[in-house]
Formats: sequence, C-alpha cells, structure tokens
Amino acid sequence: MNSLRFGFGPIFILLFISAVSAIECEQTPDSIEIWKNDSIVCNYLNDVLTCYETMEKQICIEEAVQPCEFKFSYSVTYEKMSVEECFVIHDGKKLGCNPPLEREEVLYEWSGTKTIGVTLPSCQKGDTYKIVLKVEETSPIKGNFEFVYNFGGFDYSENNLFKITVPKGTQLYYTSTKSSEPPVEENDNKVSYTWTAKDTEPLKNEMYMPAMENLIDVVTISSFKDYTKIANWIKNIFEPKIQPQSVKWKADEITSKGGEEAIKEIYDWIRNNIHYVPLEFSALTGYEPHSASEILERGNGDCKDFSVILTSLLRSKGFDAEPVLFSPFNSSLPGIYNFNHVVVRVKLNEKIIWLDPTCEYCPYGSFPYEEYDSYVLPFMSSTEIGKTPHHKEIEYDTYVEIRYQILNDDFTKISSKTFYNDLISAELMRKYNRQMTDIDINKSFEQLAGSICSDYNDLHFSFSNLNKSYEPFVTELEVTCKSLTKSKDNKMIITVLQISSMPPYLSESERNYNFYFGTNSRYKEKIEVTFPEEYTVTSDIRNISVSEYNFAYSVSFEKNGNKAIYITESIDPVEIPKEGYNTMKDFFKSVSKETIEPLEATKIKLTQPKTIHIIYLSIIVILIAAIIVLVFMRRSRKFKSKLSEFFR
Repeated sequence: MNSLRFGFGPIFILLFISAVSAIECEQTPDSIEIWKNDSIVCNYLNDVLTCYETMEKQICIEEAVQPCEFKFSYSVTYEKMSVEECFVIHDGKKLGCNPPLEREEVLYEWSGTKTIGVTLPSCQKGDTYKIVLKVEETSPIKGNFEFVYNFGGFDYSENNLFKITVPKGTQLYYTSTKSSEPPVEENDNKVSYTWTAKDTEPLKNEMYMPAMENLIDVVTISSFKDYTKIANWIKNIFEPKIQPQSVKWKADEITSKGGEEAIKEIYDWIRNNIHYVPLEFSALTGYEPHSASEILERGNGDCKDFSVILTSLLRSKGFDAEPVLFSPFNSSLPGIYNFNHVVVRVKLNEKIIWLDPTCEYCPYGSFPYEEYDSYVLPFMSSTEIGKTPHHKEIEYDTYVEIRYQILNDDFTKISSKTFYNDLISAELMRKYNRQMTDIDINKSFEQLAGSICSDYNDLHFSFSNLNKSYEPFVTELEVTCKSLTKSKDNKMIITVLQISSMPPYLSESERNYNFYFGTNSRYKEKIEVTFPEEYTVTSDIRNISVSEYNFAYSVSFEKNGNKAIYITESIDPVEIPKEGYNTMKDFFKSVSKETIEPLEATKIKLTQPKTIHIIYLSIIVILIAAIIVLVFMRRSRKFKSKLSEFFR
C-alpha cells in the first residue's frame, strides 16, 4: 500500500491483500499477485489535493483475493472518494466490476469514516484487474497539504510512479530516503515533480525485521516549513478543553497529598476509573478531545481525552502538566499525519515525568517500550520537536532461581522462584494472574510441574506482590519429583540444564536485514543442585559464552563438594546487525540440547579418619559435661564442707 497515512486525522486506507510482483507469474512461484502498475498522480489547487491512484495487478495463485472484494476507507470530514474505473481481464475478455457500494463504517478505531466496497466479477488465477480511485482531500489547516508514497514493500512492482503538481509559487518541501532529485517540469502556471521506479524487488519477509519504511524508498512531501502552524492549530483545539477549575473537586477527592505522591495517586485513579474507548466522537474525526468535565461525567475516552483529564486534574493541584503529541517514527518533514497519539509531560522542579494513562500495563514510573526515545511535539509550550527519554536499563528484566535438592535415589525436591523486575512485565503478569480463576491457576502450575517431571507430588505455589504495582512480581513453586536421577556404580546422574534449541528466527540459510527486537531484554537464571552429602560432584562442564554484535549469552559452571551451580545470562538488544546472523546461529548450534552434558556425582566411602573424628568429638562432649557438673558442685556448701574435711 503506497498511500500511507499515520495519525488520528484524515484517513485514506486501501484494504487489500499484499501483492508480490514479477514480469510473469511463472518466474515468481512464491508470488500471490503481480503489480503491473502502481501509480498516484496528485494535483493541488484551491486548497484541495486531488489524487488518482491506479492499482493494476495480475493474480498468480488461486484464491489470492477472496471473496473478490476490496474496501477503501476515507474520512467524511476531510476527504471525498470515488471509484473512477474498475474491471477484470478474464480469458481475454474485459469484465466490468459491480457498482461500488458506499456505507458509513467505524474502521480501525476511527469514526466519521465511510467505506466504498468493490466486488470483482472474477478473481481467478491468471486474471488481471485494475482499479482507479479518486480522492479529494482538504487539510485541517487550510492552505496546506502532505503525502507519503512508498516505492515497493513486500511486492515486486514493474512500474511505480508518484507525481505531484502545484501552482507556481506554492511552497513544497520533499524528501526521499533513496531516490535522487526528481525531474521538475514547469508548464504555464504549474510545477510538477515526478518520482518513478521500475522492477522494484520485493522485501523478504523475516522474523524481527525492521519497519518497512526503514528498508524501502519513501517519498514524503509537505507544505509545512516547520511545526509552528501545526502546534498553534492543535493548541487552539486542546486549550479550551483543559479545565482545571471544573475538576478541582475531584482532584481534592482523589488525593490530599502533595509532590510526586499526588501525581502518582491522580495517575492511578485515571487508569483505574476512566475506561479507554478507541473511538473518535467528534466531527473532526480524531483531533478534538472532549472537555475535562465531559470526560469525568462519561468515564471514558481515547488518548486525547485521557491527556485532557490528567492534565486538568494535575493543573488543579498546581502542577506544570501538558498534553504532548507523540510520533511513532522520525519524519524528515513536518506534518500533521506524523502523530498518532497523545501523552502527558509533567515538570516537577528539575524532574521531567512522562505519563501515558492509556497504557493498561504501565504503573507510575513506567512508559510503554515503544514510546521511549521517540519524537514528540509539546504544542502547548513549544513549536519545536522534542524526544521522550531513553529506556533505563535494569540489571535483569527477569531473574530465575531454581534449586534441586536430591534427597535420595528416588526423590528430588525442586524449588523455583521467578522475579519479574521490569515494571511493565510485572504488571502484565499481575493482571494475567488476577484474571485467572483458582482452578486455572492450579492447572497452570500443574502443567509447569509436569514439564519438570512426569511423576511428582507435594506441589506448592505462591505469588508475591500480587497487589503491589511498584514492586517486582514473584512466583514460587515447590514440587517433589520422582525418578529424576539415575544411579549406577556409586555414581548419580541428573540433567538439569536445558539450553533452547535453535530459535525460529535463525532457521533461514541467510539473513537479509538486521534483527529488530524493539526492546532491550536481560535475563539471568541460577540453577543450584545439591546431591546427598555422601556424594561429590565430579563433572567438569565447560563454560560457554558469546558476546558479539550487541548480542550476549553465557553459561558458567561452578562446583564445590556435593553442590553445583549453573548461571545462565542473556542480553537481547534492541537491534542486532545482520552480520551477526551466522555468529548467533553457530553459537546455538554449539550449545544445542544434544551437546549438554548431564551432571554427575560420585559416592564417597566413609574413611577411618572420619570415624576417628567422630570418636574425638564424643570424648570432647563428655569432658565438657563433666566440667559443667564439677562447677555446679563447687558452688554448693556441701561440696565445700566435704572438701575442708578432706584437707584436715
């Protein structure tokens, strides 16, 4: 899809299956469809941007487009849409499409939208269909326009074209991630800019690949020189809705505290009492929030409403709070559609506090992972783009302790404790367990115990900090397993360490793009094994580690008498260069399950010196007892009398 519109404003979304293109279907056996022509031609005149989008594809496989229907969505406030042409070439014959159906529909969490439905007369393998749409758009900020065009994607495109024509003297800014300067053509009182591409190779679909717009050529056009107009426009919309005085009574009811504790209590109250409704209620289709008093009365709203009520409540308590527009990507040009969310920024003395009250799993002090290190526009106080803070790394997001206490040849007691230290992960686990019934929780722990050993008894489990959102969430399990060990010839063997087999994202023969995990993840696991005291650990298990290309994984081994300790640590960074693919793959091959050695301990015979030590210990105990008796007797008068008679 080439007309990408991010944001909570005017929408022009084409809903159809992704296509893959080639000159002939036979040359691309994995192709679903062939892009024959993908073009958008736009003309800006009298504050209206009119675009014709042509989609021409050949179907390469059966049931590629089912049930032969497409939906095209647009904003009724800012756009008009019509189907200008639609037909299918089937067995050499041109078949016209059925008349398009238009209806109002809430789509992708927006309201104020309509969809046009198009049904093809045929959609069989070998058919070629063509659809031409006309879209007329006016910007919420009069006299301005913006557009984004993607060259390719998961498609092989034979012909791509994007053309924009504007009156002479119209300020037009444009950028391209890969293309050179476009040809510029002046004709009468118009200026045209054209970008083209032929035979664009498709992207390879890989797990954990970067966002598509970071891999393909993206052309962006905009009439905005900077964010001044955008900031002033959205400020005028939000400012009347922020009403501290109208909600002060509620703020006083929520908290009587001051400082950051008051901010926390107001934030928690909103998360627990205002319900998120992902719909736009106003005629502005996504830009205008409700007033603070309306939101309080309704008890629900979207991100704009959440930011308004939180800002209003905090301001009523004297805090410097403001709503902030959030962008999911770094756009090279200013534009309204760069933003798709609203969060809140609070200044408390020298401290900046970022809050997203719509985040169900974000306790105070945390922020959604994807919103860290992102671009924002604090439109109430500035016209300049800023950034949210970088995600602070903690020592370990998850820490696991497992203890194996081997009681004898038949029974092993296992205790496990898992610490979810990351606030969001902990909150996710808390909410998940709160939603489960006692029966479901019992079943989940029974399944966990069953994964450790098939024959077990004495199962016990518990949670810690289930209702403390600002503490690590802890789960504990104890179980007694039967027949985990094998004994023969004074040796006892147990296998406790299982390193994951090859991860799915390392299954390909080669990697085309960087790994993009999105968050930094740190994990540590400590396994302690204690054999009966008459055994000593004799295994010499190798330590293994890799630390390249930001990726780190290690397993260390220690032993002392009848005890052994494994410590596993791993770090998955936000992004790993594709050059690290073979390194990771080779590492996991070398530490796969087949090469993990079992832990072995050898039984030690009790020697004579040990018997002598026991005898010595018994004698010492007897002597100490005798001394105690003598001391007691010395204190008695009778003892003193007898002692004096003895010396006469």
